[in-house]
Parts: sequence; structure tokens; C-alpha cells
Amino acid sequence: MTFRIKLLINLSISFMIIFLIFGILTFNSIKNSNENNSKKSYIAFSAINTESIINSHLESEHIGEIYLRRTIYDITTKNKNLTSIFIYKTDGELIYEYNKKNINIKEILNKSPGKSLMSFDISIMQYKDNYIVLVPYIDEWQRHFYSVAFIYSLKNIIANTRQFVFYFAFFEIVLFLIAIATGYIFSKASTQKLEILERNAIKIENGDFNSSILLEGSDEFSHISKTMEKMRISIKGYIDQLNITIDKLKENNIIKDEFLENVSHELKTPLTTILGFINCLSNETVGELNEKQKIAVNKIGKNANKLSELISTLLLIQDKYREKWSEISLIETIKNTEERYSRLAKQKNLDFVVNYSVSDYVILADEDKFNSIINNLLGNAVKFTEKGEITITIDETIGKRLVIITIRDTGIGIPEAKRKIIFDKFVQIDGSTRRKHGGVGIGLYNTREFVKDLNGDISIESKENAGTTVTVKFPYLRKGILNN
Repeated sequence: MTFRIKLLINLSISFMIIFLIFGILTFNSIKNSNENNSKKSYIAFSAINTESIINSHLESEHIGEIYLRRTIYDITTKNKNLTSIFIYKTDGELIYEYNKKNINIKEILNKSPGKSLMSFDISIMQYKDNYIVLVPYIDEWQRHFYSVAFIYSLKNIIANTRQFVFYFAFFEIVLFLIAIATGYIFSKASTQKLEILERNAIKIENGDFNSSILLEGSDEFSHISKTMEKMRISIKGYIDQLNITIDKLKENNIIKDEFLENVSHELKTPLTTILGFINCLSNETVGELNEKQKIAVNKIGKNANKLSELISTLLLIQDKYREKWSEISLIETIKNTEERYSRLAKQKNLDFVVNYSVSDYVILADEDKFNSIINNLLGNAVKFTEKGEITITIDETIGKRLVIITIRDTGIGIPEAKRKIIFDKFVQIDGSTRRKHGGVGIGLYNTREFVKDLNGDISIESKENAGTTVTVKFPYLRKGILNN
């Protein structure tokens, strides 16, 4: 629920309550006013006609009741709500009765404290749906012999009240609609700037720091927009400065890459020639070598190969973002690497076991970088294992189209302190200057980065002096036929 809708609901309910209270107070005021006006009019009408009724009664004693009946008829004709008239003596004797309501006035007076036929004051009381006005007749000598009771029906008043209730309900519905409309207008006016601020904030979130977000006015929203505008200008300044720095870094990175590429190629070319001559010496194609010469050539060959691998790694790092993707056979790539590391393991009297899967797997990868992954992991396994065996297992995760390569050795393992940072740059198991094993500490870092390029994952489990297990998982395109 948006802020505007919440505000609309709250304002509408508030206005409805206000209008409802106002309507109820107005209704009660008008209702009470009508009742009071009715009472006053009935009392006045009764008081005015009491004397004519008594005089007609006194004259009727001589000429008969016809004169009194005519007087009462004229009076009841003037007021349609007047239904009954009773003439009593103060001693309680009923002299005349014009009764359409069948009302017992004496019984009502007996149940009404302070009301009496002998009272000199005009009395008014309500009985069911009638008003009873009791008016004493006092002659010119201030004598009180008669009282006249006027009965007025309240049906018309009740009907008028019901009609008024209907109009009141209609009026309240109109007021509710006005309250909703008023709430909408106020909520829109209150949230319009807030919505503009929200849109401007979304622009900033999406990276648009060029559009001004200032709002006109002097209210709270305008002050907020001024603060946001200052923030936008500051962020834009930082971003502009950052872009300048990034451009400089890109320029420096290009220069670094070009330098690294040139140096690596300049080193690679003569090193290839050196390796060729070392192979000639090792194969004794230029003549036989004695034992000391063979040992020396072997050491030269090992270090030259390490230097060649290091240069190749530098070239791969330099070429990280210019990948040459192609479909390659996983098993064929492993087999091409197996011969070399099997020979190196044999030189250290290590068992080298490869457990191939029942199927080949076609993967999409940069072949050089994939070879670097396998070479780094097998190279570390051979380098850090002095006795025991090295095992490679190729398998898959059923239903997930993932290849799993597991390389397990029985070497020196990884100290617990180094396991969490083993994939960081320039981290080595033994970082001292007298370390037994060579390397610069970027092999596993590059391996992890290259595995990420395959949308894969790499993990290591190791126990010091017991061995290490490296597991690499990555997706394959399809299964291939395994050629024997």
C-alpha cells in the first residue's frame, strides 16, 4: 500500500468522523428545536382557546351544548394535530369530553407527580405518542373553577422526524463523498512532491546523476530536495573523478598488458630454442653424455620447463579477457596431460592412477586455460607428494549436467592457517626463503579464476601430513563417445 493511499484513507476517515459528529450535533439541535417549538406552539394555542371553550360551555348551560360543540369544532379545524379536548372542574368532575383517543386524563394525572386539575399553572406532559396540555381557567376575580386538557397527536412530528432522518442520512452520504474527495485532494497535494522525490531517488539509484532534483517552495519536501541535490552534486563529482581514475587505470593497464605480452614473448622465443637443445642433449642426438652430464642436463631441463610454465601463466593472465572459446574433449585433454605427469610421478616413485568415466564429455572452454587448470592441479599434486599415490577421477553429477574432476594425493597437505587463503594471490604453503618447493603463488589463484570462467566451482579438502583432495565441478555441453 502506497503512502498516498494510506494518507487518503486516514484523511478520509478523519473528515468522515468530523462530518458525522457535526451531522449528529446538527440533527439533535434541529430535533430539539422542533420539539421545543412544537411544545411552545401547543401551549400558546391551548392558552388562547381555553377562554373561548369555557365561555361556550357557560353559555351552553342556557342554550344547549350545540354552541360548545361548534366552538370545539372550529378549534380542532384550526389545528389538525389536536385530537381531544376535556373540560374538568377542579374537583375532578368531567363536564365535557371531545375524545378521539380514548384517553383517561385523571389516570394520567394521578401517575404524574406535580400535575393536578387544581394547579394555577399550565402543565404539559407526554403520554405515548401524544402531548397533553392542561390549562387552568382563571376568571376575572382570579378564581379557578375549570381546567381544559388538550390532547395533541405526535404522529406528524414523528413523521417529520423520520423524514428529517432520511434527509440527514442522505446529507451524511454526501458529506462522506465530500470527505473522500477532500481526502484525495489533500493527499495528492501532500504526496505530489514526495512522489517527485521518489522518482528522482530512483534516477539516482539507476545512475542518473545529471538531472537536477530541486523542488520549488519552502516546505519540508523542498528542504529535503535541497539536501538530496547537494548529495547528487557530491556523488557526481566523486563519480567524475572516479571515471577519470578508471580511464587512467585502463590506460596504465593497457600499457602493462602490452609490456607483459612483449616481455613474455621475448622470453618465450629464446626459451623455446633452449628447450629444443636440451631435448637434443637429453636424447643424445649430438653425442653420448656421461652420468654427471646427464644429471646436469636433467636439472637444466627441469628449471627451463618451470620457467616456460611461468611464462605461459603470465601470458594467460595477460590474455584473461580475450578468451578463445571452443568445444573440446575432456577425456582427450586429460589423456594428453597424463603421460607427462605419469612420468614425473614415476621419477619420484609415486603411483599415478586415472579413473576415467564411462563416457567422454564435450565442454565449452578456452583450451589453453583449461589445460592450465589441469596442469596446475596435477603439478601441485606431484610437487607436494613424496610418497604414496596421486589419483585422478572423472565423474558426473546425475541430473545436473556437471562434470566432476577429483585429484587426490597423499602429500604434505595444507596447514589449517593457509586453507582459507590458499586461492589468494602469492600465497604459498611455505613462504620462507628457504622453502623446499618452488613457485610464485599464483597457480591456484589462476586456477580458481579460470574455473569461474567455466561457470564452475573448485574446493579443497586437506589434512596436514595426510594429503589433499581438490574437486572441480563445471557444466558440459553433451556426452561424447569414449575412444579406446
